[in-house]
Amino acid sequence: MPEVKLVNVTKRYKKITAIDHLNLHIQDGEYVTILGPTGSGKTTLLRLIAGLVKPDEGAIYIGSKLVNDLSPEERDVGYVFQNFALFPHLTVWQNVTFGPRVKYWNRERTTSLGWEMLEMVRLAERANAYPHELSGGMQQRIALARALTAGTKLLLLDEPLGALDARLRVELRYELKKFVNDLGLTAIHVTHDQEEAMTISDRIVVLRWGRVEQVGSPVELYLEPKSVFVANFVGEANFLEGIVEEVSKNKASIKIRGDLPISVLDVTHQKEERVVVAVRLENMVLKAGEVTGINHLFGRIKKIRFLGISMRYDIQLDNEDIITVKMPTAHVTQRFDMGDRVTVSFAPEKAVAYSYPIEGLAKELSVG
Repeated sequence: MPEVKLVNVTKRYKKITAIDHLNLHIQDGEYVTILGPTGSGKTTLLRLIAGLVKPDEGAIYIGSKLVNDLSPEERDVGYVFQNFALFPHLTVWQNVTFGPRVKYWNRERTTSLGWEMLEMVRLAERANAYPHELSGGMQQRIALARALTAGTKLLLLDEPLGALDARLRVELRYELKKFVNDLGLTAIHVTHDQEEAMTISDRIVVLRWGRVEQVGSPVELYLEPKSVFVANFVGEANFLEGIVEEVSKNKASIKIRGDLPISVLDVTHQKEERVVVAVRLENMVLKAGEVTGINHLFGRIKKIRFLGISMRYDIQLDNEDIITVKMPTAHVTQRFDMGDRVTVSFAPEKAVAYSYPIEGLAKELSVG
């Protein structure tokens, strides 16, 4: 199985730097997802690894081989596109066995592998069908089978589930991960869907403006985001701007807008430093009326949204900040109405403080 290594890789398109001095190491057999907003460089990164574009600077290794000057064919990778890119005039069988045939593999080997792949994706009975006769999910599985018949151990997936409806996308993400694991492949999967990334990845690479913002397991990125951007992009959080008032051995006291006091266990910041405090939506507790206590903030409910498995309440605090509380529907024991006076609270250990972004909070939260 191949590992993939990018060393100080940069790719520019005229005045636009799509990938900016990027370093990344993907281990043998890993399922790694590249996650980021539109324009972050996800697809360019995948195309660099595939050999569809060349880097302006840096080195790309697949295994121990420097591949900067190798063609896509010479890199021995399987590439699955978002739109499947099946040959419409060829049958399912002809599509799946296209790679072995153009490589002049012998007929017995090609036939054996072709049937093996079709059985794996459970579409052997549709071998004589044409792509337009298949559903979107079937076409996606055929595109995957075609990529795998070339015998590659490195699979590149460019939003392969993006064109499918929501229910089918959820079903196939699990199938896709199982295929990769069963065949012992290394997979690099590009998506902008954070739920998809959290579900299937061994590790997630968060990209922003062509740079790596953070790399880690889904749990690490969710529980230990290294920046305001990651805390916002991977999962959801409320952000409170404030100034550090006091720092002791075990906690920091912060005053947020309106001179409202809160406490956090994060003691990494200095007194009088400007910070942003992040708290996950589900770590906020909502109570009726005004209830005093540590990290208890008062406000009124401005919006209520029922989302099936959860309820969301938007609360305008007395300092005019808007925060959101997310509660599992099954745990909602009290009815709240628009305009109700409420208390929002959170435990100090559930909050993380970040240094205030140089370009401002709004810019840091921007996904553009």
